[in-house]
Amino acid sequence: MKEPLLSQNIVEKKWKKPPKSFLKVNFDATVGENRCGYGTVIRDEKGFVLGGGGRFKEGRMSVEEAECMAFEESIKVACNL
Repeated sequence: MKEPLLSQNIVEKKWKKPPKSFLKVNFDATVGENRCGYGTVIRDEKGFVLGGGGRFKEGRMSVEEAECMAFEESIKVACNL
């Protein structure tokens, strides 16, 4: 049996709580051929979800632009809590 050409390292990422009386804002974006989208979630130090959301937008956008849009929308959600 042949060895795989690329090694398969499994990396387990676990959500870390923010310090007491802080909130943690997580966001991400995705880019398709003619559409992009983002999602955000805001949690307290206990992991309780306080807010969040997501949206798709038609049109072309770079990964960097989509990430900036996700960041901006996440800040808006956080400011409205």
